[in-house]
Amino acid sequence: MSEYDPEIWSRLRLRPDLPRQRQIADFVRSLVVSGALPAHTRLPGQLALARRWQTDQCTVNKALTVLVAEGLLSREHGLGTFVRPHRVQPTSAAIYLARGNLLERIDFRYLLTTMLQQLLAQSGAVSSIFSDFRPEPELSTPPPELAAALKAGRVNCLICPSSNLHIFDWLEQSDLPQVVAGGIDRPTIVSFDHDQGNDLIFEWAARHRLRSLGYLSGQHFGRTMWRYETSSERFRQRLIDSGLEWREEWLIAPPSALPDTEMEHFGYRAALQLLAQPELPEGLFLYPDPVARGALQALQSASGKRAEHLQLLLPRNRELPYFSARPCAWLEVSIRDYAEAMLAQLQLQFEHRELRRRLVPMTLIDATIS
Repeated sequence: MSEYDPEIWSRLRLRPDLPRQRQIADFVRSLVVSGALPAHTRLPGQLALARRWQTDQCTVNKALTVLVAEGLLSREHGLGTFVRPHRVQPTSAAIYLARGNLLERIDFRYLLTTMLQQLLAQSGAVSSIFSDFRPEPELSTPPPELAAALKAGRVNCLICPSSNLHIFDWLEQSDLPQVVAGGIDRPTIVSFDHDQGNDLIFEWAARHRLRSLGYLSGQHFGRTMWRYETSSERFRQRLIDSGLEWREEWLIAPPSALPDTEMEHFGYRAALQLLAQPELPEGLFLYPDPVARGALQALQSASGKRAEHLQLLLPRNRELPYFSARPCAWLEVSIRDYAEAMLAQLQLQFEHRELRRRLVPMTLIDATIS
């Protein structure tokens, strides 16, 4: 690790005819940019610097705050102010797809994977896809191709566009920066914000003055295998408190989790099941995309005019054209936003990892200039 000369701070002589805050900011900036202060160097305390430069601590604080805003310095609570490292980024990413054989071109995971590849390429990183076709119980170890790449050091981070209970058995044993797309709360997971999505659903219902609401979903009611509530269960709880009329027969979901390949057929059958009810809700939310596609086919082919007055709300990825023969409203999401959030989480892990590895030992730096 690089060292620096503690007497470097004595080079600054504050002039009375220029703002002190600007002089200090310019001086420290020049030290960082020139490399005189290596990355991860801990700066002396503000009081020590103020005494060295014969000024007040408030002026020093304001000057360093400017450099923090510029991204040259970072403040770690309880540790001090550090020279921020050059941005460490993924250079060779492994994109791992559990049950990769179930992906379709219109599947969320496929679209997310494609967007992740595009964003990584834009940053100059190389990405390799590792599709795992093994049955779920065998996912508790990485597939042989990925295991070989990890052992050989050919990848420096792991990205999983979907979470699966079994993959955490080996993910948690890896010390590489990693990020997973999913709907639960774990440190390496970027979660879907179902509560925010529900806010938009009920805002749509209020805007259209709907008095009743139904829901067709490919996700079962209750809790997941991680004991977290599913999005369907959270929707039902929100519906109970909404004041809207609802009935259990208007909330149709499978008894357990469905494979992606069965969702469209389920949506078709669920829509026919809803249409068989004596009364229909005024509004209907269809989730996710494959369920919506199947339901729209059933509603379009249904005889009679009962379904014509049913107002529909469908999820749609903002970057993907989606056409419906039935008039409907859209709950827009963005694959790009989600992919960027995943890579931002990954970036933080790279920076924290680098900081822990190269952090300057907290010696008596302040004492050298007091």
